[in-house]
Amino acid sequence: MMGMLVKIWLIAKVMKLLNIRNLYTFFKILRKEGSNLLAISKYVAYLYPQKIALIDEKTEISYQNLCQEAESLASVLHQRGIRKQDRIGILSKNNVNFVKILLAASRLGADVHLLNTAMSQEQLQALLQSKQISFLLQEQETNFQDVQSFLIEDLLSQRKETIFLAPQTSKISVFTGGTSSQKVKVASRKTKAINFIEPFYALLHNAQLNKFESVYVALPAFHGFGLAAIILALALGKKIILTEKFELEKVENLLIRHKVEVWVLVPTILQRLVLSQKKIQVACILTGGAALPISLLHSTQKRWGEIMYNLYGTSEIGFCIMAKPKDLLKKPQTLGKAIGGAKVKVEETGQMLVATSWAVEPDWIATGDLEYKDEEGYWYWKGRIDDMIISGGENVYLADIEQIVFAYEPIFEAVALPTEDKEFGQRYYLFLVFKEGLHTEKEAFKDYLTKRLARFQMPKEIYILEKLPYTAIGKPDKKGLSKLYFDTKG
Repeated sequence: MMGMLVKIWLIAKVMKLLNIRNLYTFFKILRKEGSNLLAISKYVAYLYPQKIALIDEKTEISYQNLCQEAESLASVLHQRGIRKQDRIGILSKNNVNFVKILLAASRLGADVHLLNTAMSQEQLQALLQSKQISFLLQEQETNFQDVQSFLIEDLLSQRKETIFLAPQTSKISVFTGGTSSQKVKVASRKTKAINFIEPFYALLHNAQLNKFESVYVALPAFHGFGLAAIILALALGKKIILTEKFELEKVENLLIRHKVEVWVLVPTILQRLVLSQKKIQVACILTGGAALPISLLHSTQKRWGEIMYNLYGTSEIGFCIMAKPKDLLKKPQTLGKAIGGAKVKVEETGQMLVATSWAVEPDWIATGDLEYKDEEGYWYWKGRIDDMIISGGENVYLADIEQIVFAYEPIFEAVALPTEDKEFGQRYYLFLVFKEGLHTEKEAFKDYLTKRLARFQMPKEIYILEKLPYTAIGKPDKKGLSKLYFDTKG
């Protein structure tokens, strides 16, 4: 109990709630607005009205103007028939207008679903129908059946005086499990602050995010990590830099121009920034969403020092394990230790199960990841359950193979894809991208592997590519690569 009170005290201090006037204003806003993202943003606007809240490639907006426009937009949406608990989908890339529409929808108490912009129209149509989404707010005009669609730009152009709306608590959902409507799962959470005290405290206490002023969020909001980063940065009153997609030169210029102190991204995007020739400075890096190659960790430490935090979690569970800079210096392969409030265990198959108060449900949730814990309480990732193959009667973890591959200096990116094999039962194809100017012969790379891998661990074939396909969040697209490979091979 005392530990929780200390955590609440720290959060209250950071959000300036220890001041009686501020505390009164905070609860006054909650009583009027309800527990939702717009209410939190309005309190931040009260503290820092003229402070820049959001910057994208086209515009920027202050906290005061963000809340005013979102409140007006909520009235427009209400006029269009959207009410409490209506299921609405938002189809938009990361930009200022997306955040406006997200805040407005949350103010109405709607059941908000963030849709993957990389999905095809056919996939989206199937998803909208299977999840019974009634309203769609989208950036580009696309026709869908059995859903009322509105262009975000049109909604923003319809200025409307704020009308009285009863206080509401909203729910925001992201989808997990891929792009198939049959396989996709919904990870939903209500925007009640009390549920997120533990992860919020872990980031404040360990990464000390309150000390920084600007944050670059590279991940799309329809991914749980990206959404959490945007919400956290809004709650802390930070300047948030958003990009619709990762283009190295544009991102370099934004980071330099705005002197961005904190980056939130996946390892593949960090890899490209580490190799940048421009003089980019950064004070804190939060990475997650994929395995962190040790070679990338060392390159990052060499260039910017010990400033990296590696976060582990899933869309259903949220963030639950953290490796701090000193952890990564001591044990480079670790995911870190479980944060407060997270219960973690491993079942007989080696799969990790997690239970937290901020997950989509209070029971143990299977992660689909193979993990183990050492005697000091540090967790380690062995790969996905479906990424472990049995080759020659032995377990082969493709994540381990990829770590060995990344240790080879000329390698920029690598992906291992499992396949059936008559001799070994299962093997894998290895796809490589070399760093610019460091291309090497395939035989030289094979010699490197032969010295480090057993025969049953060797790849069935090695393919050297100019570049890999990527998912919308910036990770290598293994499904897309598999389709491309098989299409090519007929």
